[in-house]
Amino acid sequence: MALTQLERRTRTRGACLDAALDTLVEHGSARFTTTLVCRRAGISQGALFRYFPTKAELLAAVCSHLFTKLRDEYTLRFRDLNDDQRTIGGALDLLWDAMSDPRLAAAFDLYTDARTDSVLRESIEPVVRAHLDRIAGLAADLAADLETSADAEHVTAAVELAVLSMQGWVLNHMACPNPAARHRLSATLRVVLPELLGPTP
Repeated sequence: MALTQLERRTRTRGACLDAALDTLVEHGSARFTTTLVCRRAGISQGALFRYFPTKAELLAAVCSHLFTKLRDEYTLRFRDLNDDQRTIGGALDLLWDAMSDPRLAAAFDLYTDARTDSVLRESIEPVVRAHLDRIAGLAADLAADLETSADAEHVTAAVELAVLSMQGWVLNHMACPNPAARHRLSATLRVVLPELLGPTP
């Protein structure tokens, strides 16, 4: 059955984003070029820029594409846990896996670049804000499975504490590997988060 024009465009756009993400992971933001993306995706520069008029828009779309993948993967893995594994500790273990994903580390390159690149910052800021909002919504949904007595505000605070502290470890680990620090942080979160979320009803 022949694809419609919309289906072809959707498929091509997705291929561009996958190619751009792979390029970002492999080469980092410093050596990321649209030429490499086009070569990997098997399309022309003109075709790429019909979907993403600027490099900054492409990178913002790559971030959004990646964040959607990571949230979906996390949700599926959490739902696949056995009942006895569906705990705060189990949720933290899955979050560590997500935060340590090499694809996310590549996205953090863009965070650093945005410090001195106002065009990039303006492009990725709404994407990052939307991602954080969706993480908070996802956490609220999954909190019901954890059977905590915490309200939405405390759930959001707990998620922010976990995500931002893990993110800090990931960034430090890129320049100064320190697995022991991860173990200490993980142990601390396992003590602090249940206190923040409150006892099970």
